Amino acid sequence: MLEHLGIYFDNDVIKYEASIIPDPLQGKYSFKNVFGEEVIRKDLPKETHYTEIESPNWGDSSNGTHTVRLPHDKYPRDIIPPKLIAIEINHKKSSDSYFIFNFRATRILEKKFK
Repeated sequence: MLEHLGIYFDNDVIKYEASIIPDPLQGKYSFKNVFGEEVIRKDLPKETHYTEIESPNWGDSSNGTHTVRLPHDKYPRDIIPPKLIAIEINHKKSSDSYFIFNFRATRILEKKFK
């Protein structure tokens, strides 16, 4: 039925949560809602970043090691934090053959046009 929204039957009684954050595995928007997003800005020039590794002295780590910083270029990134928008569930009406629920997002959803 609607188990992915936390609506289920328990001993012929309908059970549901008052509010639920959709499972991130439900789709890309649910995933972004829970984990946020990283946007690669290819419209901007690349920046130099460094990766640090430990390298052996004279080819043998028994002589000790030293830190080497390896440069690499990559595009800057924008980190968009998760919105954690929940769905509020309200059971309006039911009979033997149907149930009526009201679903509402806890925040206004905005669609940005590109």
